[in-house]
Amino acid sequence: MKAGEIVQIGEAKELLAKPKNEFAARLLGYENVFKAKLLQKKSDFSVIEVESLQLKISGSLDSVGLVAVMPEDITIEVSCPNDCY
Repeated sequence: MKAGEIVQIGEAKELLAKPKNEFAARLLGYENVFKAKLLQKKSDFSVIEVESLQLKISGSLDSVGLVAVMPEDITIEVSCPNDCY
């Protein structure tokens, strides 16, 4: 609830996985909430842009406005096309 208005209803698992807005995300403990833009949509993943970073995320998205990420859900993978070491 925010100012007496219900902002989201659902099962606990659903609320944690897909907060409806920034208020709900922050209330549920998300510290990393960013504006994002959808760059590419595939059947099993999407590519979004957050600030100057391009991120590949699992699942196919229809649109993106905000992205909320729990720290434990972040995996960093470096890929170098021409052996960058």
